Amino acid sequence: MVDETKEGSGSSFWMEIPPAAVAATDFDRINRALKAAARIPVIAFGRITPAQRAEDLLRAGEADMIGWARQLIADPQTPNKLKEGRPDLIRSCIACNDACTYQTAQEKGIRCVHNPSAGRERHFNERTLIPTSRKRKVVVVGGGPAGLKVAEIAARRGHKVALLERSRELGGQVNLAARQPEHAVVGEVTAYLEAQLGELGVEVRRGVDATAEALGALRADAIVIATGSEPNLPKANSGAGALSAALGLHVVPDIPGLDLRFVVSCDEVLSGSVHPHGKVVVIDGNGDWEAAGAAEFLADLGCEVELIASHALVAEDLDGGARTLFHRRAAIKGMRLRTGCVLLEIGERRVQVAAAFSSGNDAGWGKYVLIPSDVQWIEDVDWVVPVIGRRSREDLFLELKSSADFEGVEILRVGDCVAPRLIQSVIMEAFDLARTL
Repeated sequence: MVDETKEGSGSSFWMEIPPAAVAATDFDRINRALKAAARIPVIAFGRITPAQRAEDLLRAGEADMIGWARQLIADPQTPNKLKEGRPDLIRSCIACNDACTYQTAQEKGIRCVHNPSAGRERHFNERTLIPTSRKRKVVVVGGGPAGLKVAEIAARRGHKVALLERSRELGGQVNLAARQPEHAVVGEVTAYLEAQLGELGVEVRRGVDATAEALGALRADAIVIATGSEPNLPKANSGAGALSAALGLHVVPDIPGLDLRFVVSCDEVLSGSVHPHGKVVVIDGNGDWEAAGAAEFLADLGCEVELIASHALVAEDLDGGARTLFHRRAAIKGMRLRTGCVLLEIGERRVQVAAAFSSGNDAGWGKYVLIPSDVQWIEDVDWVVPVIGRRSREDLFLELKSSADFEGVEILRVGDCVAPRLIQSVIMEAFDLARTL
């Protein structure tokens, strides 16, 4: 039997390729012990980040060489940037394992969440971008990953770029993700892009409400809308999606009780705009970090958390190592994980769920049609956090496209404003769009 406390194996992948939940310095003691005992050169390994820590290990004599894999996937120019004294421009690996190890474990091409060039160098390569032959004024609305990436690539091509962000902080949903336990490193996605915009001279305006009138005054040649998305809940539709809702583009899930006062979004929880307490039921409707991270965030606040998923595993779409560590932390923190359940209704201080699959559906069409049964109520619930999808904030895009005031201006949209997705997809789409401006 493999002793998982001493070595990595196929069942403890996180020991071999540690995700963000494993501290970047956890492997230092192993590197030091190897160096002290070995008579041959030692290669240090195990999440050596930030990148300049590699030089610290070499100077201290704790290693002879540095073993980087994921960091060089994220930024192949890491050694050169260190040599040039520009660690601020390094695209740091965020150790999510979503696009590198998770992809290759499925026998797919290697990728990186925030380096679209990885594995696609012929198609998405910053070093082979063609400078524009017609410099234009490009205005980007939205400072999340998609908007920041469009601004960076458009500026690299030679356009005059201005980016408008309504909050005082760049990053969009990345800022919320970074507040989840063991997730602070995801903020490096924003840090890298923000550093690039500064280096490229992009004008960044924070705290700006990008109305049609304000955008018209800028006299842009092209406007790229990257206004992101919001939770697909009734209370979230407070004006940001009023136009698209009126056009029938948004459909709220048909679950009674979603509009009750104690039903709040993941965004509200992580931003601190609400402060749940007591017993909280979180609905995992997407299998990713959005529900799992919010649930753990609430557990750390002292809440009694029950996390419900309709699929076979809570957070089933995560990399295996990251998911294993989450489930271990959930057990340690007393979180209850319930799988194979669907949300039917939210009542006053209670939640109705049912088994996604049941022996009661063993005949006729019941074998083919999902008919939840074995209904039960979860009682004495103080708060409910349903993570059941997001909807695009597309009102500004629709308004500009239909306005005669913007005839002759190229109006585009990108990222979650097109369709809510994960960081990897929106950054790749943003790169692709910007290189054609």
